[in-house]
Amino acid sequence: MPILTYCNLSEKPVKTFTTEIEAIDPIDGVLKTWSGQNIEAGSIDEAIDFCQNNGLGYLKITDELVAEIPFHISEHVGYLSREN
Repeated sequence: MPILTYCNLSEKPVKTFTTEIEAIDPIDGVLKTWSGQNIEAGSIDEAIDFCQNNGLGYLKITDELVAEIPFHISEHVGYLSREN
């Protein structure tokens, strides 16, 4: 998923904010919360403004992303297929 950016680099350090969206699951028809795209902005208020002004008002800014842990499925195939 692409990261969308809204910031003035000369003013504030860029932060990455996570989002979520509530939508009906087309498989079972149940309203669920889904992970949305990440937004880069100088503050949470700028991230909210970016969403509101760029047709993404349906996204809810949830948290600041502080770290990502890489996961490669090929390294965990044996682990995922084990029975506990």
